[in-house]
Amino acid sequence: HLGAMRSSVLGSLKSGAEQLDRLLLSPWRLDAGGLVVVAGAELAGLPWSLLPRMSGRPVNVARSLTGWAARATEVTAAPRVTVCTGPRPVGSPG
Repeated sequence: HLGAMRSSVLGSLKSGAEQLDRLLLSPWRLDAGGLVVVAGAELAGLPWSLLPRMSGRPVNVARSLTGWAARATEVTAAPRVTVCTGPRPVGSPG
């Protein structure tokens, strides 16, 4: 339905996803498992499954790690946990 703009739109989407993947995921040595993302509003709405490193992997986006853990029904092995924080949003206190 995009007509003549199709290749340009898809190219832009791919380029943006690759850049976000590089910025957000490349610093972390991700194993072959899934990912639980606890993020602020800025990243919570990101379509994580479109990032190249997340292709075919389960991704859960949660408001809090405590909330996610309370709803988790199955853990098949001891999870490997990596915690990272990013810059404070512009205008936030601190």
